[in-house]
Amino acid sequence: MQHPDPFSSNELWVLHLIHAYELSEASDFDADETAYTAGKAVSGTNVAYVFSETIRDRAAFAGSAGFPKTVDENTLKLRTVLHEAGHLMGLVHGTTPWDGIMNLNSQFETWPAADAKFTLKDFGIIQSISKPTGI
Repeated sequence: MQHPDPFSSNELWVLHLIHAYELSEASDFDADETAYTAGKAVSGTNVAYVFSETIRDRAAFAGSAGFPKTVDENTLKLRTVLHEAGHLMGLVHGTTPWDGIMNLNSQFETWPAADAKFTLKDFGIIQSISKPTGI
């Protein structure tokens, strides 16, 4: 069921990006987890969560659990916010270097900062929707 959004209209969009601690103990990057969740867009809504404790741990323990080294904490948080906002506007994960911020590899230090942004394809998708309703 799609949730009504009393704040957004076709002319003015509102995205709710909520600062939260972590999603769950199983995905918070503590101890020896091999997976983590830095952000989560709520399907069918204009709400996303950004998990600051998980982001802090991911940046602090760079290279642990077999993951490549990540960017610094602030950069990772900014990239997570942009990535989750993309989901709220209908964008999905990419798998190639040309997928910009929607490619999950954009969190790693080897990812060029200039590529951590929305692509022209992303802007085309965003411009085609009347208002954000998530993925």
